[in-house]
Amino acid sequence: MAFWNDHATGRAAQRGLTRDEIEDIIANPLLVTRQSNSRFYYLNDHGAVVLDDDGRVVTDYGSSNFKQGVIDILKRVHSEDK
Repeated sequence: MAFWNDHATGRAAQRGLTRDEIEDIIANPLLVTRQSNSRFYYLNDHGAVVLDDDGRVVTDYGSSNFKQGVIDILKRVHSEDK
């Protein structure tokens, strides 16, 4: 289970994600990338979560907030699954 701070909890509520959904994104990512600021970006079809290098949730958002670039990445990931 990831550590949550007030910011992450507030963002999840604003963006319509539950703790269970965020835990699922972290546990079942389609893609994990390390960002230049030592954070990790977890992505699956339901949303994205950013963790710092200590495993704390920095921010999160659901699939309804995906921009075209993220949608394109998911399409590519799914096309490679076949």
